[in-house]
Amino acid sequence: MARFDVTELARRYEESCSELEEVHLDWTLDISMDDETADSEKPSVLSPFLPSQSSTLSTMINMLPELGPEDCLIDVGCGDGRVLVAATRLTGCRGVGVDVSPDCIKAAKEMMVAEDSSHAAMAGERAYLKERLSWLCADCTLDKELLGRLVAANRGEGKVYLYLYIYPTLLDKLRPEIEALSYASSSATHGTESEAAVAGVVTARYHFEGWKSGFVSSKAPPDLSAGPNEKFVEVRRLNPLRRLEAASPGLQEND
Repeated sequence: MARFDVTELARRYEESCSELEEVHLDWTLDISMDDETADSEKPSVLSPFLPSQSSTLSTMINMLPELGPEDCLIDVGCGDGRVLVAATRLTGCRGVGVDVSPDCIKAAKEMMVAEDSSHAAMAGERAYLKERLSWLCADCTLDKELLGRLVAANRGEGKVYLYLYIYPTLLDKLRPEIEALSYASSSATHGTESEAAVAGVVTARYHFEGWKSGFVSSKAPPDLSAGPNEKFVEVRRLNPLRRLEAASPGLQEND
């Protein structure tokens, strides 16, 4: 793939990122003050707009060295879309961005189009981000089967990976679905193994504590533009969970 600088990407959208943060906050307040819509029908705004720093983004991509054109990265809480734009530029992977905020999805589509146009003009190559990326305004906490459908639809010839940079409140809500998608199984009777639906889960700053099969951790240094008080961000790649199918029907054992 052509050279791509994630730091420059963040700088190009610094102003629009600040504006989106304010818009997202106003939208969140509007939802909380909406007395006409039933709580069960309101989107669950459990995490603020948290744009991934360029160093965090680079660390995440380095933790998925096998990510390639046949694979798909699903960004849950995609914000302005920078993670998928950068990942696709660097690895050629496909991507699906999911966010509960219509303004975030609009910003992500705008970034995709702008980066496609500028890359085509500068590198003399055809624009392809819009062929590789898709965006969905949806609430994974209301539609419990959404992640499963997205994973199944995007496995194809490659593998599917998840990226989450969201608050613990939302991580806890999504944990059962993500754990279910992360189980690989082996049969003691037939001597066979099946891969997990999700090949890898990467979390940034906030994590699934007590993940049964452990994780690989790396520290992303704070960006220079983040201010003197910004700390290193821990990025974790979670190991697949394993389920042993015992010889007796109906009996299962978790490692």
